[in-house]
Amino acid sequence: MKEMSKTDDNKIIEEYDRIAPIIYGNILNQVPQEPIANNIFEKVMVEVLAEDLPQNESLQSPIITILNKARKKSKKTIDSLNLFRECSGGIEVKKS
Repeated sequence: MKEMSKTDDNKIIEEYDRIAPIIYGNILNQVPQEPIANNIFEKVMVEVLAEDLPQNESLQSPIITILNKARKKSKKTIDSLNLFRECSGGIEVKKS
């Protein structure tokens, strides 16, 4: 990630405040267990901050790109937890 000025930092904070509830709500709809949803949200946001988001990827806005990342990570987490449940007779995570 390139070096940023204070103005860039403020823009990132403003954008985070705008999109975080949307992203988290989407994850929570897929994974209703809050601790797991929190973990997925954190991982998605760290990934997003670590890379440069495409500005015009097939006319998608950055929030769509982030939502797609969140959906993929949520699905992988659900699949992994369900596999664990099947192998161990343990927990169950339902898809919504």
